[in-house]
Amino acid sequence: MASKLESAVAIYRSLGYEESAYENILSLGIGTKEEQGIAREGLKSGEWVQVKQLSENSYGFAPVIDVDLKKLAVFTVRIGVEAKRAANVIGRGDEITLQAIMARGENFAVNFISAAESGNRRAWEHSLSVLGMLCLKLLHRMNLPIPESVEYMKDWAAASSVILLGAKKGLSLR
Repeated sequence: MASKLESAVAIYRSLGYEESAYENILSLGIGTKEEQGIAREGLKSGEWVQVKQLSENSYGFAPVIDVDLKKLAVFTVRIGVEAKRAANVIGRGDEITLQAIMARGENFAVNFISAAESGNRRAWEHSLSVLGMLCLKLLHRMNLPIPESVEYMKDWAAASSVILLGAKKGLSLR
């Protein structure tokens, strides 16, 4: 592990993120300005997983660092990395991730949506992209302008069909 990443992970651990329940991490601090700068420098680039041989006949992704990557992604957003990097390290969106992004403000959210919707990260042609629902919720809750993006519109159409067809099940963007 690169020394900058090691320093960032040490700060992440010292602030209690690894030991805390995921639901409670937004109440944790993000360190001093100096610690934030060191952590930001270590987390602003680089891979957190690598393809490895998992057994004799299988390969898969294995973490490069021994931490909860979901928690580390939220920490990364909170310490101020660029929106493009945030979109690359967040695996799936949830309420905690949504709150962390919203706390960064409107400009960050708009840039995050732009970065998340710039690639074709979807399993099937007519399915939501990996961060599609997170982007839709950000746009809805923060009353952001609709992006001029084909990928965003595909996510909107996929989510709309699920919500409209599943209205009886209580699905919504809230």
